[in-house]
Amino acid sequence: MIVCLAGMHRSGTSLFSSYLQYCGISMGEQQAGPGYGNPHGHYEDRKFLELHKKILNYNKQHMYFCKKKITVSHDDREYAKALVYRNSQKYDNWGWKDPRTTLFLDFWENLCKEIKYVFLYRNPYRVIDSLFRRRGDRIFYLMPHRAADAWLLYNQRIIDFHKRFPEKSVIISIDEINRSPETTIPVLSDWMGYTLDKPYHDVYRPKAISTSVSLRTAFYLPIIRAFRSAQLEHVMTILNSRALIPDTQSD
Repeated sequence: MIVCLAGMHRSGTSLFSSYLQYCGISMGEQQAGPGYGNPHGHYEDRKFLELHKKILNYNKQHMYFCKKKITVSHDDREYAKALVYRNSQKYDNWGWKDPRTTLFLDFWENLCKEIKYVFLYRNPYRVIDSLFRRRGDRIFYLMPHRAADAWLLYNQRIIDFHKRFPEKSVIISIDEINRSPETTIPVLSDWMGYTLDKPYHDVYRPKAISTSVSLRTAFYLPIIRAFRSAQLEHVMTILNSRALIPDTQSD
């Protein structure tokens, strides 16, 4: 089994990648280490991460504001094929996690038909708050509404892919997983055809997830709501309607 774990940045992909690895799915031998905002590690395969970064740089696209069609060179395509082949030869069950994969879904689907896609989503205002907290995301300080645009970009890509490939992709709410792992993890296991049998609370650390709104978010939130609330709520409604595990407490 090959599983691709993707979704908007700050949507729990690192947390859930750590859980998949804990359950015996190889998520990369060389992983990106801890950093600000992810003190326990990103659980990202560096080879996939660097490939996506390289292609975005070649196309002069930012990971949050990628609007144009991405061109992938022959060499990068062959390198991606080799990554899939080597991992598949070595592991029966493996995968990778990188939020940027959301921008490359058609590329990977055309490259390998055996991939199962697990898409995580999270309440947009919590994601926006997390982006404002990160030191590396100061790009949003002068244009706070662009944080909402990034959330919309990623989640609209997820919805579009899921509409076209519902049999090989699944949408799940990380907030719902965190609230009710005992009932939600078995649902995902059934869809994957792989038993996720380790205790989720061994990797989930509730205290690491902020529940309060930062001062910066409180300042910018009226601006974001004024310009993007209708779009955010519309896309969140679609995500919940299509999700195998929807957010039952979305607001």
